Amino acid sequence: MSFEVAGLQVCYGAVTAVDGVGLTVGRGEVVALIGANGAGKSSILKGIMALTSHRVTSLVIDGRPLAAANTR
Repeated sequence: MSFEVAGLQVCYGAVTAVDGVGLTVGRGEVVALIGANGAGKSSILKGIMALTSHRVTSLVIDGRPLAAANTR
């Protein structure tokens, strides 16, 4: 499976945790998110999985674009 996300924004109330994140993972690739505490690694994953309030400009899975998704 391939996966591409563009323009990911995750907010917690009035605080923007991540903004404008893009990520592309090709079929068979292994990816690690690394960074300091509080850098937004967990927020990125929660936003991609729609486990928190997020906004996404583009989401493509296996070459099939999904409608831009905004949730609260």
